[in-house]
Amino acid sequence: MNSILRIKPLGPARLAALPIADMNVFGIQKVLGVPLPSTILGILGVVNSIVLNEGDVEKDSLLGIGILTELLSKNAPPLKTIIEGPIINTAFSITNPCLTIPILTKEGTVLVKIENEVIKTISNELIVPRSALVGKAIQRLEIGVALRDSLEGNWNKVVAPGYTFRRGFIHYVRMNGKAMEFEFIYKLNIHHNVINTLVRLGGEGRQARLVITDKVPNVLLKYLNYITSPLEANSGLYIVLNYWPLIPTSPNTLYLERDKVIGLEFFEDPSEDIIGIPQIVRRNKEYRRPRKEVIRIGLGFSEVLKRRRPQILALPPGTLVYIRYTFDELRDELPSTYIKLLMAGYSSLFKLKT
Repeated sequence: MNSILRIKPLGPARLAALPIADMNVFGIQKVLGVPLPSTILGILGVVNSIVLNEGDVEKDSLLGIGILTELLSKNAPPLKTIIEGPIINTAFSITNPCLTIPILTKEGTVLVKIENEVIKTISNELIVPRSALVGKAIQRLEIGVALRDSLEGNWNKVVAPGYTFRRGFIHYVRMNGKAMEFEFIYKLNIHHNVINTLVRLGGEGRQARLVITDKVPNVLLKYLNYITSPLEANSGLYIVLNYWPLIPTSPNTLYLERDKVIGLEFFEDPSEDIIGIPQIVRRNKEYRRPRKEVIRIGLGFSEVLKRRRPQILALPPGTLVYIRYTFDELRDELPSTYIKLLMAGYSSLFKLKT
């Protein structure tokens, strides 16, 4: 780790995981509380004044993610993940943080406080104690419209046909519903100058404060050392911090079959090694088995080509996985496109147990 990257949204964030479902007012978006790694890479590209060539982006199977990953990591060790995370700080101070990890539940994304006892409970009992909950993501839906100029006598702004839709914003609140300060914290594994500035985060002109620094408090460093990537992870139990990509090789794939889905190579038996999302329970309550879930996400929007990238499947934040094989053992099995996603920061992991 060279430094850390901190992003503090200014107001509700626009962090859609899925593109608009359709073009009318009833169109919906599924909103998760964790930014796509491609969103964070885009921010790094902007602050580094990187301009992508339209032709190069068109040739990139990831429509810009692959080429941006190459440009950002050109001075880093080969096959190194650029960003890893996030963990989420819900305190006002970085020197005395309240560190949490995001977990996707049936009710939405919740924040679980990271501390030794909680890590031990998740590792041994595969549950999350309700007492460890700090906050949750609240979604606010609004009507979104796209406007265009119209020349009918005077200049007028009118709604573009087919561009009225619902859009979702999220903000985190404490479990009692009160507003909460929060920031996303990532390990940054490339050399970068210290920076403190405002950036755009996601769509709709939302803004955030970006801080990159090599001064990391010990209390934060302790838990950052638990964060890793499948490119470097040893065998053991981990919890997924963002999105673990799953790409079926056949349209007829119905389940997580190791030889039919790219992304399952790290597991011996996916039905066993993908443990699922730990259930949140009160102490001394009946054990509840982790819940397996696969979600559909978009890979973001290409600003260069002005179109959306492909959609893929993924294991959501909070999924427990037991890695059996290391990247060095699998290097020849993984396609270069998938490796680029790992280098971009997808599949970041928090280590629980060896």
